[in-house]
Amino acid sequence: MENAKHTAGPWKFGGMNTRHIYSPDGHAICTMHAYQVLFPARDIEQVKSDAAYIVRACNSHEALLKALLLVNENNDGVLTLDAIQAVRAAIAQAEDK
Repeated sequence: MENAKHTAGPWKFGGMNTRHIYSPDGHAICTMHAYQVLFPARDIEQVKSDAAYIVRACNSHEALLKALLLVNENNDGVLTLDAIQAVRAAIAQAEDK
């Protein structure tokens, strides 16, 4: 299992049952649970918010890593236009804009 790769993205949240996170081909990757009996303060809206956050984080991971690698390549301290654009695009993706 240590060589297993994660399901390709972009992942999506929602569908018929809004507690699932789905792969691009529509297969459920995971299900979020509220466990309202054990944790009464955790309602379905919190579960939906958590799932949406997981999807945003996973979907923006590669863009953020690419942007950081571009910034790191500039040892002289001068950022290239490509690096700046990659950083801005990654931030927008992470912020879901």
